Amino acid sequence: MSWKTKASAALLSVALLALLLACGCTDTSGTEAAALTESLSSANQTEQRAAAEDLVAMGAPAVKPLISALSDNTNNAGTWAATALCEIGEPAVEPLIEALASEDNSTRVLAVNSLACIGTSNVGRLLEVSVSSGNSRVSEGADFAIVKMGKAAIPALELQRASLNPDISSKATALITSVGMTERLKARKQAEGGA
Repeated sequence: MSWKTKASAALLSVALLALLLACGCTDTSGTEAAALTESLSSANQTEQRAAAEDLVAMGAPAVKPLISALSDNTNNAGTWAATALCEIGEPAVEPLIEALASEDNSTRVLAVNSLACIGTSNVGRLLEVSVSSGNSRVSEGADFAIVKMGKAAIPALELQRASLNPDISSKATALITSVGMTERLKARKQAEGGA
């Protein structure tokens, strides 16, 4: 090979590497997130906790494999995934809403818990999903997530009750009642010495 051919090949290699780096094509976070998600089913709680913390630190790239892990009941892997999704927060909201349609009951329950944990900033979105999804599992899941937020959801529900959309207004009113009833039931159980 002549020096010109070698120089051209080297220049082309550098250009390709620069292009790969510029486009983010060398990002391995998806592969790393998948490997860490597998560690959530470990029998070693220290390993599970470390994997969950690393996934939270990754943020949005970890959401998809964590959503898939919600159905993994091995050593509470689904619970670890739900906890990590809660900590990741907003980037997990739409995928969690989609998970409410799952055929798997534990996936739906964990998605509800994560949505409730993420908090009241999503009450409006959850109400919209509840009213418009056309899927009873999704609607019920969105409602349960709001009710699980408890009293903290009331101000956001009050705002939604003033909506010009009568379906959202009506659903907000019903959920305010549900939250109130749930809070009274909790108070009564505590007074009786229960959970």
